[in-house]
Formats: sequence, structure tokens, C-alpha cells
Amino acid sequence: MLKIQHLNQEFEVEEGINGFQLIKKIISDNEIAKKIIAITTDGTIKDLSTTITENSTITFILNNSETGLDIIKHSTAHLLAYAVQELYGNKVQFAIGPSIENGFYYDFDIDTPFSEDDLEKITSKMNELIKQDDKFIREVWDKDEAIKYFAKNNQNYKVELINDLDQNEKISIYKVGNFTDLCRGPHIPSTRYLKNF
Repeated sequence: MLKIQHLNQEFEVEEGINGFQLIKKIISDNEIAKKIIAITTDGTIKDLSTTITENSTITFILNNSETGLDIIKHSTAHLLAYAVQELYGNKVQFAIGPSIENGFYYDFDIDTPFSEDDLEKITSKMNELIKQDDKFIREVWDKDEAIKYFAKNNQNYKVELINDLDQNEKISIYKVGNFTDLCRGPHIPSTRYLKNF
């Protein structure tokens, strides 16, 4: 059993519990529970799907908090890239897609710049993908495995970013639907958590 501290209360929980299960165990207000999109364990922000294996102090991150909005914006950048991949496939190389103060962006390398018509198609595809409720899934890969994957998929910017990392560093990868990206995260649980962009 583990001891979890939350708001000066201590809870005894089974080892390997995840954020979703902690919400059910600790949060009695259903309206607040619906707003939780991530968790911190001992100050480190993590996805709700992360399993907890040590005694920890936890906090829940709400969608309307500054940190919550940052996670939402970053997840929306991934949704944008996912939509672009669905529409344009291997014609696009993906660079980076962070959240910024007033929103988010994603750098794409494509032969023909996007037109207004393209932006409408991308927006429509993003809305379609939100309805699919695709989960954001984190995986940890070895550096060689990550380089091989992105090189095979002609994603030179990703290979360059990975090559800049320490040889022994484990690589954090996020998948959402058919889109796979190099990313530290964290992310919202699934695309349905995105309402507006």
C-alpha cells in the first residue's frame, strides 16, 4: 500500500494506482472531477494515466488553471499536427509544436505553403479528430529506436532533435491516433477534452 498526501489529508491506496483512479478515490465533487486533466506527484506534472509507485504528495491540475491551459494548448498543437498528417501524409515534415502565451503553434516543412482553403480543411479535420476521442498515449523508447522510427518516416527534424540528446537518455514519445511525436508531455487524456481552438 502507498500513502498519498493531498491537501493536508493522507490516503492509503494500492501501489500502481493511476491519476484517473485517484480522482475517483479522493475527489467527491463531480464538477471538479470533470475539470481535472493532469496530476502532479511531488511537484512533477504527469498524465492522468501515469501509475504511482511511491508514497507521494499529489495535486490535481484543473483545465482552467494556468498549468492546465498550458497542457491544453500543447495538446491542441499535437491535434493540429495529427490533422495535418491525416490530410497531407508524408508531404510534411514536422518540427516542434509548443504552447505559447497566447495559444500554440506547430512548425511544418511542406513544399507548398498552406492556403486559406487548406486551413479550413485542417480545422474541419481537427474537429473530426476531437470527436474520435483518441487517447494521448506516452511511451518511452531507446534513442536508437526513436532515431530509426523517425528516419524511416522521413522526419529529419525529429532525428536532429533526438541526436542532440544524451546517448543514454530515454526518449519520451506520445501517440494520438495515427500520429506519433517526440514529446516530453504531459497531455490531456484524449482529444475529446479539447473544446475550442
